Amino acid sequence: MTPRRALAAVSALFLLAFFSLSVSADEGAVNPPDDLDVALSRFAKDRSDRASLRLDAEKRIGRGAAEISLLADADSAEVAGALRREILANLKEKIDLKGGGLGVFPLSHQEILTTVVGYEIFKMRAYLSSGVFPKRYFGYVDRKWDTAEREGVFLALARDVAQMINAHQTEKKRAVRLSDLEIVVTYLAEGGALLFREEKRLIEEGSERIDLGYHLGCDNMGAAIERHGDLARRLDRRFDTALEQSARKEGRGETGDRAIGIARRVGFRESIVASGLMYLYEKEIAAEKLARKKKSEDLDGWPSADLMALPLAEQFIATSLVFNTGMLFSREWVESIRDFRTIRRLHELSETNARKKGREWRPILPVDPSPEEAFRRLAARGYREQPTSWQGSYHVLQRYGAFRALLDLTEHFDARGNWKG
Repeated sequence: MTPRRALAAVSALFLLAFFSLSVSADEGAVNPPDDLDVALSRFAKDRSDRASLRLDAEKRIGRGAAEISLLADADSAEVAGALRREILANLKEKIDLKGGGLGVFPLSHQEILTTVVGYEIFKMRAYLSSGVFPKRYFGYVDRKWDTAEREGVFLALARDVAQMINAHQTEKKRAVRLSDLEIVVTYLAEGGALLFREEKRLIEEGSERIDLGYHLGCDNMGAAIERHGDLARRLDRRFDTALEQSARKEGRGETGDRAIGIARRVGFRESIVASGLMYLYEKEIAAEKLARKKKSEDLDGWPSADLMALPLAEQFIATSLVFNTGMLFSREWVESIRDFRTIRRLHELSETNARKKGREWRPILPVDPSPEEAFRRLAARGYREQPTSWQGSYHVLQRYGAFRALLDLTEHFDARGNWKG
């Protein structure tokens, strides 16, 4: 252990003995030590409840800072300060929400510890080791606030669609199965989050304004319907949709590749059904690509040629990569995404691609070269802006982070990815 790492570990032991100053969301500014208390007081009115919540939060911050400090080769007190800054900014976002008379966004003691404090610790750790921070999707599945009713429809329908698809697959003796969580995260990652947040008019009851390709990444919806025509008919009968009869439309997708879509727009409910069918289509393609490795007698490090024999997280990563790139990535890539171990590799890949193909075609990814460099930048200026990029592993890391956060930091889904509602 280097002297700096040893100092970081020792410092962590003293973190819980006092509250250090919390750093504001504005770069370089320092707040009075009660800023976090003030923010927490909006959610815990009683003084004893607030004191208990602050103590529980500090314990989690201390443990998280001790772990992250070793990854970042940084002083744990500095890490704790950065965590408090991000937690405070997270809470302020919720306090500042405008809900048309709905009051302060409701968060329980446990929700603050998990989906705010726990998430910010997870986010920083994942960011420093992978180079990419995870998307935050808690607000799209908590059935709260101004989209509560739409979220309830979304979750219940995603579950019902998954159940019907899986029943059909069983009857047809086909191996691939879907979980509710795979459909939910894919829908949100492919554009559904924008529908809930910025394009709410598109998900209003009775509206048919959603373009499955443009809004939800279902560029090959027509091909999915052709492949699963009998299933599309069953889904249509069950959910009063009209996918099976949708006219085929060929063109170019958002990446410039050939796309086979449908020649009409759909409503909110039909978009969820369509997304489930689209994900099945892509997951079966991923399964077929993996199965071909067995025939070639070259598994390339995969423990099995059966996609469904892999853990749910690996099924989701492999399928998402096929969904977005058309390729089955190597086992090594899938494992590094699964474990958030990609920062150096992504940075080097980005630099290489930019040199070979030009920055206009392959712009440099906003990924730092190491965890240490990433933390120095984060501590000084906050997280990097990381808009969507078509680089497959970077793109999938954003949604896989959300997948892990929903699975590990909420009680909404069980270990198999099924919604508990």
